[in-house]
Formats: sequence, C-alpha cells, structure tokens
Amino acid sequence: MILHDLIGIGIISVLGIGMLVVADMVKRIWDVPSEVSRKIAHVGCGGVLLVIPLVVTTHWSVLILSTSFAILMFATHALGLLRGVHGVGRGLGGVLVYPFAGWLAYWLSFTVTERGWVLYGSSIAVLAIADAAGALVGRSYGRHQYEVTDDHHRSLEGSAAVYVSAWLCVAVGVGISHSSSFIQLMLLSTAVAITATLLETVSVAGLDNLLVPFGTLFVLHHVLDMSAAELVLQLGLIAACAAGVIVLTYRRMSTVGGAVSIMLTGYLVWTTGGTQWIAPFAALAAVFALYERLTPMQTKHTRSRYAISTMITGLAVPVVVSTAAYLSTNPAQTHVLHTAFIASLGTTAAILLFMMPQHHSFRFKRLRRSLSTRHHWQYTPTAGKVALACVGAALPALIVRAADPAATMPVIASMVWGLAGCSLFVASASFWKCSHRMCPVCGSVDLLGMYCCQDEVMDESTSTNPHGICATQPKVATLPHGGTLSVPRYAVSFLENFMMANVAAAGAAAIGALWLGM
Repeated sequence: MILHDLIGIGIISVLGIGMLVVADMVKRIWDVPSEVSRKIAHVGCGGVLLVIPLVVTTHWSVLILSTSFAILMFATHALGLLRGVHGVGRGLGGVLVYPFAGWLAYWLSFTVTERGWVLYGSSIAVLAIADAAGALVGRSYGRHQYEVTDDHHRSLEGSAAVYVSAWLCVAVGVGISHSSSFIQLMLLSTAVAITATLLETVSVAGLDNLLVPFGTLFVLHHVLDMSAAELVLQLGLIAACAAGVIVLTYRRMSTVGGAVSIMLTGYLVWTTGGTQWIAPFAALAAVFALYERLTPMQTKHTRSRYAISTMITGLAVPVVVSTAAYLSTNPAQTHVLHTAFIASLGTTAAILLFMMPQHHSFRFKRLRRSLSTRHHWQYTPTAGKVALACVGAALPALIVRAADPAATMPVIASMVWGLAGCSLFVASASFWKCSHRMCPVCGSVDLLGMYCCQDEVMDESTSTNPHGICATQPKVATLPHGGTLSVPRYAVSFLENFMMANVAAAGAAAIGALWLGM
C-alpha cells in the first residue's frame, strides 16, 4: 500500500509539473495573455486531480501532494519563475488554495461521505472547467457587468458561462457514476449549477478555487438521493434565495456579492439543520434589519453594510459550524456545534444592539440620550446598552425554544455566552482602539465603509478619539513601585474584533456544552 501510494505520488507530481511547464511554454513561445496561460494550467491541473484516485489510496498521500505543490508554487513565485501562471498579478491566494481544494474534495468524497467518484469527479470538473470558462468568456465577451465588491465587477456573460459549464460537468459526472432518472439528472444538475454560479460570484481573492468545488460537492451530496418532487422544492428554495438577492440589490441598496453571501448562508443553514438552525439565523437577520432601519444613512453608505467583506466576517463562524454539524454523524457532536452556533449568533445580535443607540443617526434621539453616554464614545457600557445587548444575546436561543418547545437549548447559558462575546468585543475595541478610521466627533468607526456622522472617510490623520487618545501612540502605564510600562495600541479593525468575538463565544459555548455533557 505504501509503495503503491509512493508510486502514485511520483506519477501525479510529474503530471502536475508537466502541466505547469506546458502553460509556461505556451506563454513564452506564442506570447498569449497571462490569463490564457494561467487557465491552461488551471484546466490541466484539474485533469491531474482527476487522475489522483486512480493511483493514490489515502487522503494522507493527497495531503502530502497538496502541501508539496503549494510549496512549489510559493517558491516559483518568489523566484520569478512560471510567469505563465503567476503573471496575472493576483498574488498567491488562489494558487495556494487550489491544491488543498483537491485534497478537501478527495477527503470528503472518499473518506467522510464515502460517495466516491460521483462527488469527487463532479466537484473537480467544475473547479477546473467552469471557473476557467467564466473567466475567459467574461474577459472576451462580458458587456453587462455587476458589482461584487468595490472596484470589482463580474459580467452576466461570464456567470452564464460558469452556469452552463458547471451544469454539463455535473450532468456528465452524475450520469456516469450514479443511477438517476433523466428528470432527476436534469433537476439536480440545475440546482448544483446555480449554486456553483452563485458561489463563483462571491469568490474574491482566489477563494473560488475553494468555495466552488466545496459548494458543488456539498449541494450535490445533499440533493443526490432526492426524488423529482423533492428536487423541485429544492429548486424553489434556491429560486427564493435568488429572489432575495434581487430584492437586496434593487436600486443598488447592496452589492451583489454581499446579497449573495447572505442568501447562500441562509440556504446552507436551512439545508444543514432545518428549523432549529434557520430560526435563530432569521432572528439575527431581523436584528440586522432593525439596526439598519433605526440607524439610517445615505444609500451609498448603507450598501457597505451589505458588502461582501462585512457579510463574510459576520457569517463565517455560523457557516463553518453548521457545515461541520452537517458532516458529523455523532448526535452529541451535533448538539455541541448547535450550541456554538447559537452563541455566535447571540454575540452578533448583542454587539449590534449594544452599538445601536450610540449611533449618531439613531432615529429616537431622546431614547439615545437616555441609553448612551453624554460624550459620545461608542464602546462605553451603560445600563440601557447592556440591557439591549442581553436581549440580543438571548434572542437566538429564545427563537429556538419558540420554534421547537421540546428543544433543550439553555437560554440563560446562551445569553451568558453571547454577552461574553460582546464584552470581549467592547474590551478589545476600547483597549486596542478598533481601527485607525475613528471619527473625532462621535467616536464611531466605519464597518469597512459605514462611515461616521461626518459623512466622510476617516484616515490615519484622524485617528484621535473624543478623549484625545491617539490610536497610533503607545499607552504608558505607571508601575506600583515606580517606572513606566509602554503598551502598544494596535489598530485592530472593527471586523477583526467582530470575528474574534464570534470565535471566542462559539469556542466557549462548545467547551461549556462538552463539560456539562461529561
């Protein structure tokens, strides 16, 4: 077995390096655009990934291959080699993710789900072909563009190419490896292709090499054994998500990337856990809508609240936790992960409600003056703001109990975990000064573009908060027995603090659930 895998590793290594050399030679000899030579390598290496299960038997061997390939790509980039692959100027993100996406697909297909070729072949084919087709068609024929993030656009023509090629890859892969009726094959190929297209839409900074194959594999695993009637309902759910994207982007309220991120997360949570998972997520969405309505801004600023960076940061922990719960077959592990999921949502809701009355544009001015501080400092706790944070922290667990009275979700414990995450956010933001871009009038910071009451972008020259403390200068503390200690004030961004609070709350909740269950 070991000798077989060693030989297989050697074969795949030769084939992979050969594909990279071919792409580089095409660039050097025919002087084609770097995008074309990069996509040649993209498709060729996808073909090499499809050969892996034929010559390698364990996912550990695939992980060794992926790590070695990533090191090779990093070294060639540092040395200025393989310009046909690295010459597009996009950095190393997508190049380093690509091999590990192959390992993840292999591990999930052959080890976790044991579905084998039907999942692996389809997901790798979509990774290799659909992404390349979308990029090449979009660059050559893309006329109708839409905004994914600021200064980053994609075209309807490119997305259509992704959909068509993904549909064909899935239809061929499932048709060869799985017994399905013609109608089932058509319906499930449509569902998977739509999802892969939406994921490609929100994939920036090379994340398409991870999200597209993983999303293809996940959705295909979910719908593979459904009947035709169930598949129609599933397509209806996906259509509802697409309609939600249209509503959020109507009149340019949101970027397409941010809206798609919200809807894909809702679809993922619904399919992974059902009512007990989607109900608290809907409660968080309601809190976010309340925050947005009670703190109005100009349209160009409000759209930033729906930006893809904001959505990914706020939803990353719930997505990871719900996906892990879906892949788990142990009920005890699922319960622990559900507890962590509720704690993360509670933390987000608590932070939003804690900050809401301090916002300069808060609709109820008198209420704001009674809940917030006299001198505007966004992270100063008051009785009113703490009470609102308690409501937000408890809301997800209360919704779970309301949706399912038999649920064993401890509301008080969930509220404590959510408040702990909110408290960590407040303490970190107050001490580390939570971003250079602070308004010197109201103390607010922008949520990667939310701006402050001055209606302008703050930069490092306006990093002093209302108390006269500069975020870029160290804090000097006096020691009890004389002397001083200089503590640096790191400029941690709002989103970094937000993510840290979610991770900490989810981790604490999981540990608490494990301890109580022991």
